[in-house]
Amino acid sequence: ILCCVEAEAQEETSVLSFYRRLSHLRREGNAAEVLQGGSYRELLPEREDIFAFCRKLRGRETFTFVNFTGKAADYNKELLEGAELLIGSMENACKGTLRPYEAVCYYRESEPEVRSDENCRQ
Repeated sequence: ILCCVEAEAQEETSVLSFYRRLSHLRREGNAAEVLQGGSYRELLPEREDIFAFCRKLRGRETFTFVNFTGKAADYNKELLEGAELLIGSMENACKGTLRPYEAVCYYRESEPEVRSDENCRQ
């Protein structure tokens, strides 16, 4: 019989596997520096159901959205124009909609001369 950690380590869609992939992204790859040291801006401060923020560093941005409820939650997918999914807690993430308890992080590269408040918009 496998213990919980051993079972989760073998399951690609487990919470443990998700956090391991997320930890790897913070250490390596195009988004690592942004995730570690980019400026922070909350995107949807009026929303109690979604925690959303942007990090930006030298023309690169990450956008993180987390649904803390048991209901689907929609948001403006235009915030993610030109961004590609970096990681998601569930398969088949859909821009503009979060399933119950879903978390996603998107990555976008933009022109370095663009001011940070133009892309990390609310």
